[in-house]
Amino acid sequence: MVLIGTMESEIRCGHEWAIKLTEQLNETELDKVFGEVLSVLLADLQYSLLINKTFRVDVAPRPLSGKLILPEPQCQELLERSQVLAQHQFFLVSSGLLLLPIRHKQAMFGLLAVENRLAPNSSKLVLLAYLATVYINQLATLHHARLDPLTELLNRQTFEQKVLEILAGEGFLVSRDTQVERSWYLAMIDIDHFKRVNDNYGHVIGDEVILLVAQQLKHNFRAEDYVFRYGGEEFAVLFQCDSESHALATLERNRLAIANYRFPQVGEVTISSGMVEMGDYMQVTQLVHRADQALYHSKHQGRNQVTAFSALYQGQESGDVVDDIELF
Repeated sequence: MVLIGTMESEIRCGHEWAIKLTEQLNETELDKVFGEVLSVLLADLQYSLLINKTFRVDVAPRPLSGKLILPEPQCQELLERSQVLAQHQFFLVSSGLLLLPIRHKQAMFGLLAVENRLAPNSSKLVLLAYLATVYINQLATLHHARLDPLTELLNRQTFEQKVLEILAGEGFLVSRDTQVERSWYLAMIDIDHFKRVNDNYGHVIGDEVILLVAQQLKHNFRAEDYVFRYGGEEFAVLFQCDSESHALATLERNRLAIANYRFPQVGEVTISSGMVEMGDYMQVTQLVHRADQALYHSKHQGRNQVTAFSALYQGQESGDVVDDIELF
């Protein structure tokens, strides 16, 4: 009777958790709820959760939460071993760990590694596998709702939300294994003379140019960076670097890659960029305005170049910079 009561309790809790997971319309809140699930079901166990939030099959899942530290070689080995598991063959005993591949539409976009102190046929593990599936499906739903339909880059609404998260301290300064502190930067990027493309070749070719530039941006930035279609032929990128000079070098490499790419029918296409370092005291409108000022400077200086906002006010204290923003 005790066992039956325990199973009924787990089923009831599982149903409540599943409802709560599907009610989340924000990625951060969804992660928090799934974190609560793991902390309850794996209360006394060490575990590591890895998730691929890009939903690109060429990107490996990255650590999201958990107290279990997996060395990079071991992590790669576990990911490779988990790839061959069938959809319902969800646990594999390996190196003292229980592995749960987390799949969406047959592709693996996550992995949960738990120290092996649970029975393989435990009802708790079955419940965990079910809730992990609910979580990844809801995460995919939120991800696809944030995409621009033409380019499949993140959309304008998601840009504002992500900036607010960063400014609020959600990953504002993130260190890699080298423990080098990195800052967030915002870049605004615009296709040069795009009106000429539409006038000379038509809007179908214009859309193709936007799509190809978007693909180049996605390819040239890292999976951990955020690339957005801000509107029309303008893009925004949120990325991390350990210095402004490295941030400028990143954008310069991106500029050269697009300038050297040959676009079908159109030939050469170039971009102009403006960049600003993000500070936790700033507002979204202030950041965009500063990056736009740097972008306009690139345009006015001949296009096909990168400008940092700091270069516009060299010799001035940051408090002397006035951000006049016309709302109407």
